[in-house]
Amino acid sequence: METFQGNKFGPRQIRLYLVLFGLVFMVFGICFYLYERDFEARADKTMGTVTEVRLETSSTTSGGRSTTSIVYRPIIRFEVDGRSYSFASKSASSGYKDMKGTRLEILYDPADPSDARIADNLTWLIIGIFIGAGGLIFLAGVFLPRVFKETNGAMG
Repeated sequence: METFQGNKFGPRQIRLYLVLFGLVFMVFGICFYLYERDFEARADKTMGTVTEVRLETSSTTSGGRSTTSIVYRPIIRFEVDGRSYSFASKSASSGYKDMKGTRLEILYDPADPSDARIADNLTWLIIGIFIGAGGLIFLAGVFLPRVFKETNGAMG
């Protein structure tokens, strides 16, 4: 059995870490789901216009190589009861590059119209990824050690 920083690091520890990591992912995904479901239940829809697209860059260095990523974050303006509101999208991507002037459907909280977001399926995709990945990691923690034990037992 290998040691990790002086501690025994065997199948039980791997299993525990996988199960805990998977649970954290699933709980985060479920909480995110409940928050978004609550927001959409109380939200109203309207159309907004992309008034600006902000360029954002980030640089990373790995193995002596530097990589710069460029994404675009749309700024959307909309009106509720004659009052104008503006917000920066929570998501940014290269797909927003040429969106200035584009009309988009948005969701906003009628009690606080400054709490708004683009009405798209990206949020639900991210939630699904968190819950699905968490579930797979959890199941790996539950079942993979048994598979390895059975495999090693059959081979030995």
